[in-house]
Amino acid sequence: MCQSEFNSRLDSAFVFTYTCCQFEKTTIIAPYKNTQRAYEAWFRPLFEWGLSLVDHPRLIKHFVWDAEQISKYNGHQWVRCFHEPWTVNYWWNI
Repeated sequence: MCQSEFNSRLDSAFVFTYTCCQFEKTTIIAPYKNTQRAYEAWFRPLFEWGLSLVDHPRLIKHFVWDAEQISKYNGHQWVRCFHEPWTVNYWWNI
């Protein structure tokens, strides 16, 4: 994948993320020196964000759901390549 294609995909992901999953506000109460302090916290619900990514028609084709074993020929023999999380032995052995 070339740099411009990567940047295009990244831009699409950012636009999608900011339009689909809005931040939510909550108040966290924490004890501090015999008093209660209230702090505002903003967050995105991760589960809903993940579901919206999987449900998006332009992004779903870029997800990898199965382990892969990738090899390259170095001129003498085939050598196993590890370049993404789904190519390592742990995922392959599950």
